[in-house]
Amino acid sequence: MGLTLSPTITELLRTLAGDKDIEEFIIDLIAERLDPPRRIELYLKLHGDYLRVAEELYAKGDLVQASEKY
Repeated sequence: MGLTLSPTITELLRTLAGDKDIEEFIIDLIAERLDPPRRIELYLKLHGDYLRVAEELYAKGDLVQASEKY
């Protein structure tokens, strides 16, 4: 699933995120508002997503990108 943001919002997110990846920054913002059980559920789902993507990249031979997801 993709999300389209206006250039203004994208630039603001880049500025606010600083050195962080924008997705990581948004995840942190969302996690702050969740109660502990939902936060754990979020992190477990994200871990599964990242692991699946890493395994796909590894299978394609893209070791650099795969290593960033592990």
